[in-house]
Amino acid sequence: MELDDVVEEIEREIASALAAGIFRGEGNVRCVLAGKRPRINPQLNAAVEMCDKESVERVAREWQSRVLKSSGRCSSGEKAWRTSIGGISRVRNALGDWLARGWLTGEKADEYFAAVAKCRRAREVFLKPASGKRRREVF
Repeated sequence: MELDDVVEEIEREIASALAAGIFRGEGNVRCVLAGKRPRINPQLNAAVEMCDKESVERVAREWQSRVLKSSGRCSSGEKAWRTSIGGISRVRNALGDWLARGWLTGEKADEYFAAVAKCRRAREVFLKPASGKRRREVF
């Protein structure tokens, strides 16, 4: 392996670790219900929203997503910046590597696993015939 290749790999690793740190501090992951009854489709979403555009751009590069102005406001009164990804496989691919490397731990890892479990439960309830009582138990 050439020295340039090694340096490039280290730079990619550092960029990924920084993005994971930003997500750990400012990100969220959740299960949302997309669509209308009777075709409700649970979706796993991950997002970062903050006032520092450069930090949001770091995460967006890792996720290969866009950076958009958010509806949230910064203390300066300006709009915050946001990036997000959706879909179980896309979120799992993005966050799974960070989890495996130990870069997402504690509350943020718990949040991820809880959101995945919630989407699984919702899929069972909304994609199969279920009673109204079972639907209320999911959320």
